[in-house]
Amino acid sequence: MVNLLISREVDYALRILRDLSDQELHVVKELCERELIPHKFAYKIIRKLSAAGLVHATRGVGGGVKLSADLHSYTLYDLLGVMNSQRHISACTGDGYRCEWREKDHRRCNFHLNLLKIERDIHDILKRDSLYELLMNSPDPASE
Repeated sequence: MVNLLISREVDYALRILRDLSDQELHVVKELCERELIPHKFAYKIIRKLSAAGLVHATRGVGGGVKLSADLHSYTLYDLLGVMNSQRHISACTGDGYRCEWREKDHRRCNFHLNLLKIERDIHDILKRDSLYELLMNSPDPASE
């Protein structure tokens, strides 16, 4: 099993936000059909997006889900945090990780330092574009 930075859950969250970008109230069942999202995942994801203030969900007759945040103000990095997705490329770059090898003789680990640099670069890229730009703007054809 491959552990990807953009998990299926994050992919579905992006699809939900894309569908809600028109600022209208959407019935979850119809949203799932348009965006090809299994219902069982949609409700779990919508709860997380709602807890983070990105969407507003209303239950019952006449209910649905509506975008409540400005997608210009959030990045993919932010969404990864909302979805509790892994943002570290290695266990050794995570907070609180204890490396026995480095602790043994207080050794310097160039591999760890290089991984930290790569991770910072990835985070900078994930923070570069807003979710609006990511979901609504067409990429430069020269970059494909």
